[in-house]
Amino acid sequence: MLRYFLLSVLLFYTFLLHAQNFTSSNLPIVIIDTQGQRIVDEPKITVMMKVLNSGGTNYIDDTNHEYFGYIGIEIRGNTSQMFDKKSFSFETRDVNGENLNVSLMGLPEENDWVLQGPYADKSLVRNVFAYHLGNSQGRWSPRTRFCEVLINDEYRGIYVLVEKIKIDKNRVDIATLQPEDNSGDELTGGYIMSIDRDNPGSWNSPFLGRTGSVDVPFSYEDPKYDELTNTQRQYIRDYITAFETALHGPYFKDSILGYRPYVDIISFIDYLIMTELSRDLDGYRVSVYFHKDKDSKGGRLVMSPLWDYNLGFGNGNFMEAHNPVGWTADGIGNGDWYEVPFWWDRFREDPYFDTHLKYRWNELRESTFSKEYIFAFIDSCTNVLEQARVRNFQKFNILNSYVWPNPYIGVTYENEIIYLKNWISDRIDWLDSQIDLIEPSFEPVGTNAIAAMGNTVSAYPNPFAHDLSVQVKLKQSAQVQLDVFTLTGEKITSQSKVCLPGKNIFRVDDLWFGRRNGIYFYVVKINGEFAGRGKLLRN
Repeated sequence: MLRYFLLSVLLFYTFLLHAQNFTSSNLPIVIIDTQGQRIVDEPKITVMMKVLNSGGTNYIDDTNHEYFGYIGIEIRGNTSQMFDKKSFSFETRDVNGENLNVSLMGLPEENDWVLQGPYADKSLVRNVFAYHLGNSQGRWSPRTRFCEVLINDEYRGIYVLVEKIKIDKNRVDIATLQPEDNSGDELTGGYIMSIDRDNPGSWNSPFLGRTGSVDVPFSYEDPKYDELTNTQRQYIRDYITAFETALHGPYFKDSILGYRPYVDIISFIDYLIMTELSRDLDGYRVSVYFHKDKDSKGGRLVMSPLWDYNLGFGNGNFMEAHNPVGWTADGIGNGDWYEVPFWWDRFREDPYFDTHLKYRWNELRESTFSKEYIFAFIDSCTNVLEQARVRNFQKFNILNSYVWPNPYIGVTYENEIIYLKNWISDRIDWLDSQIDLIEPSFEPVGTNAIAAMGNTVSAYPNPFAHDLSVQVKLKQSAQVQLDVFTLTGEKITSQSKVCLPGKNIFRVDDLWFGRRNGIYFYVVKINGEFAGRGKLLRN
């Protein structure tokens, strides 16, 4: 094996000497040598990969590397496989072929990764932008890094390194099920599930989709179907069915008999907001992920993380996806192969849900969902891509050309960005007008628009330079959890304790922030229910 590795290294450097027309980048560079093999859609093949990430300009002949070793790689995606630029899933592996956890481009250590190749999305930024907004809501969505890729001496353009959805302390941070966890609290979590195309062990909801004509399939994502015991499979299936039954039933608005005990309601609202803002073609019905932790850790269904927004934000020419006017659920999945669950119509019939939707939308609009913030983030992406995007579109000459399913064809890259911003602006204006029509069924409490009734949440000092305090004032005793996140969604601290009526203080030591000034977010849950959230500024 060592001899094979040394030979691979020699071949790899020989390959580098022949790379043409691309010598350096301000982005990290990923170099893949398949050693004569063809990358296919299953199974993964073992190849060599080198990652250059100096923090400055990277040169393809650099001898200093962030990673240099084996990976298992395969083509990923469904409709995207027809594009000239493929996307890939890969695993970092050791010399024996075993999974090897590594940090790539500053992202937390893992062995499962995605190289997503934006193609139909000529802005190159839709996924990066969407996941960033998802993280700003206070829950993990995949973090991303732009890079440029070479495969077998061929320049392959701009890619996005994306974290893969899985249970992990730095990703979906929920309990890890063991084979022996078949009873009590241990059985109740954690599970990542999806609404998606049929997968091994998937089952159809007992309730048809919103049009009443198509089944809605649920799949086991992590752990996979074959990694679960029969008891575990049946538990999460029964829990989801119980939630759907309560939501479908005549008492669905009731706080006890209805759907509320089964779900983290703000996570469902946040997912609705992202799906409506993006008008995503796959929204609600394909690549939809949700998860459940143990009952002792909240134990409700959480509608996250987000996934796959290449065909969102006005980048689809069917099912009204290009139209900035109209509710997304009304325009997609009507009798299609993949149907929107009945959930979202039913939620909107509940004034409690709609009221929280109004307050949550208005709160987000004042921060990371403001047009100013969104456009500034898009500009930050286009600035870092300024040199690389020229090479990308030299390789893939698709500007001023139709690529399925583009509703708009820009002559230049700048045209594509202008279209994206204008579409988002029009979409926000329409959503503002619709959400403004919602008549609240209760009034917000305190300074936080969606604080739990009878409770208040605040942070001080804010801005802060050193230690921070978060005050939670309770009407009655409760389990309170405080999480603090960076702007990119990295959780830097989590505290949970039983609190008494009155004022309760959570202190966040300055050590958690290190030397990093900037914007942070805190999220407070009371008895597992979202209670408050706010922006923090360290200077």
